[in-house]
Order: sequence, then structure tokens, then C-alpha cells
Amino acid sequence: MNRRRLLTAARQKLRDNPDASLDSIALAAGVTRRTLYGHFSSRQALIAELTQEAGQALHEAFAAARIPGADPKQEAIRAALEPARDEAVAALRRGQHEGVFASHLPSPVLAQALEALMLALAEENTGYTWTDPTGEAAASVLDDAGQKLLFTEARTVNNFAATVVDDDELSLIWDLARWSPSAANGQPLRVLFVRTREGKEPLIPHLDEGNRAKTLGAPVVAVLAYDVDFHEQMPAVFPARGEMLRVAFADQIEKRESVAAYNSALQTGVFLLAVRAAGLAAGPMAGFNRGGVDEEFFAGTSWRSHLVVNIGHPGTDPWFPRLPRVSVVDAVAWA
Repeated sequence: MNRRRLLTAARQKLRDNPDASLDSIALAAGVTRRTLYGHFSSRQALIAELTQEAGQALHEAFAAARIPGADPKQEAIRAALEPARDEAVAALRRGQHEGVFASHLPSPVLAQALEALMLALAEENTGYTWTDPTGEAAASVLDDAGQKLLFTEARTVNNFAATVVDDDELSLIWDLARWSPSAANGQPLRVLFVRTREGKEPLIPHLDEGNRAKTLGAPVVAVLAYDVDFHEQMPAVFPARGEMLRVAFADQIEKRESVAAYNSALQTGVFLLAVRAAGLAAGPMAGFNRGGVDEEFFAGTSWRSHLVVNIGHPGTDPWFPRLPRVSVVDAVAWA
């Protein structure tokens, strides 16, 4: 009885405060410190049993959610994965021992979560069909004018006309850019549109000197950032396994930073194409003090700047001479 009360109290206290002392846990359970140590020889032993309980509960939840025979294809896939399951558990256990993987959940539970994620991704990949009876969408190709607008004649602009860029145009850019791909649909890219001279003034000192004048002359400046807390949105943007991914990323700030930076860079390429598709020109710049920009605009948030983009209509003589492209021979390989 006392052991169950101790575990219940520990679960509640540690949930509210991971650094809760054993004395506070004993007090919450209504027992003495001596009684607590009679059941658990150390804080580590108490947490180990809580972890084991949580892992077992998760294992049972997965098992309960699996309806035998409800999906013969998934059951067949699970059977095919059976020979590799023990090897996956062993690999995860070894990684936990070496400090490569987090150890707050038992390796069998992590292996089952990985298997569930693989099945979910397979289902997402095969669960949609074309609803285009005429075949026009599947057969369509961007016409020559579109290819020129987005690619072959598009250029980075160095000065801009005074033509106003309104909020409807900026909204169109984002409405196009937000459809970009990202891993597990995480969508970490965030955008701050700076539309006034007053808004630009705190930005200018953080730019490299060569970028300041053209930024002051641009109708709009977009500060592109990535959200290191993108995982909090996973249940909404990846309903099939979003909560599991949110929990998996929760205490892995360095991994979130890496994933967010990579995927926001991928989304940034689409953002630049969206600027062009909206009939505007872009001047992306990496020459700025990220720490200064973050402190100025994103202090107290989970956003981290990674690119500044001037946006507007091309001005007088806005382009430098076109530079060569890497040759196809050097850039493309065939197998």
C-alpha cells in the first residue's frame, strides 16, 4: 500500500517539478523518509520503477490499440518485421548504454514506437489517391512563361522601385510558401514581414554594411526564422503520430535545432519561389548578426533568424551580370 502511494506521489511531484526532493515526495505520500527508503534505496531506484511503469503502460496501450485482423496488410507487415524486432531492441539498448539515445523509456517500448512510426509513414504514403478524372493535373507541366518567371529568367535583385508592396501581396507569398515540403510535415519556417522604415531602423545595425542601403530601399523586408519549438505543433500538422513525435522531441533541444534549421532552409527555397510567383523580386541576404536580430525581434520566443530577404519590384539597373551555372557534367550523375 505504501509503495503504491509513494509511486503515485512521486509521479505527481516529479511531473510538477523534475527536481523534487525525496523528502517532498515522502511528505506528499504521507509517509516518513525512512519508509520511502525501505521501498526504494535511492532516487535513481524510484525513478527507474516509475520509468518501467510508464514503459509498460505505453506498451499495453499500443497492444490495446491494435485490433487483431482489423487490417490484414498491417498485420502482415508486423509479422514480416518480427525477425528484426529483437535486433532493433538490442540496438536501441546498446545506444542507450552508450549515451546515443535517451534512456527515459525502455528499449522495447522505443522499438515498438519506431515500428508504429514506420507503419504510419507507410500508410500516409499510400493512403491517398488522385481525384483527377481527366488526368489534367497529372499531365500538366509549367509552361515556358512560368519557367522563366520562377527559374530561367529570375534574378536576385539589388535595388528596388518605390512601388508599394501591400499586405495582400505578402499574404499571397505565404499562402504559396506554406505548401512547401518538410520532414514529418513539421513546418518550422516562420516569417516576420517588416513593412515600414520605423520597423527597419532596429534591423539595419545588425546587417553587414554592404546590405544596409539596399534594405532601407526595399519596400518590404522578410526576416526568415525557424521555430525550435516546432514540435509543439506536431499533433495538429501530423495527426497520425503527432503526439508521439511531440513527446519524442520534447527534451532534445539540440536535435530540434538541427531539424528546424535544415527544414526551414528547405522551406526557404520554396518561399523565394513564392515571391517570384507573386510577381515580385527577392534579394536574400545571409550577411547579418543573427544573435543581434534575435535579441531585437525574437527575444523571449523560440524563433531563431536564419535569412533576411528584401522584397519588391525591381528598380533601375537592379541586377549584376548573370553568373555561370555549374555544368551538367559536374552536377548530375546517372545510375
